Amino acid sequence: MEATQDRRREAILKEEVTFKVLVNNYKQCTLFRTPDPPLNDHERVAKEKAYQSALQNHNRAADATREQDEAYIQLLNDTISREREERLQDKQRRLLQAIQYVFEDQSARNERSENSDEPIAAGNDTQSIPAESSDSEVESDS
Repeated sequence: MEATQDRRREAILKEEVTFKVLVNNYKQCTLFRTPDPPLNDHERVAKEKAYQSALQNHNRAADATREQDEAYIQLLNDTISREREERLQDKQRRLLQAIQYVFEDQSARNERSENSDEPIAAGNDTQSIPAESSDSEVESDS
């Protein structure tokens, strides 16, 4: 892609150089007349047309380059937006999977606790400490 951009830049530079040469030639012919005999109407009209043609070609090339650059920038922006959207969707998918895993794990714990008489503490599979042992320790401390 950079090779294409480099070629495009080279073409633009060549076009600009050509344009500048034509402009300089035109200026020399019109502003800084030499002692050469003046141009007849036909030659002057031909040079004016050449100048106008070069100016139009330069403007078209500049417009085309600007349009290509804008299209390339739009393509980059679209690609960046699409990648951001994909990353966001991936994060949302992983979050939903994690939530689904937690709910499945919790429902499995609830089923086990309903099927057994032993209480299961939330957060791990260890048995909870009986309440009587903590009460007897409080009474013996006082």
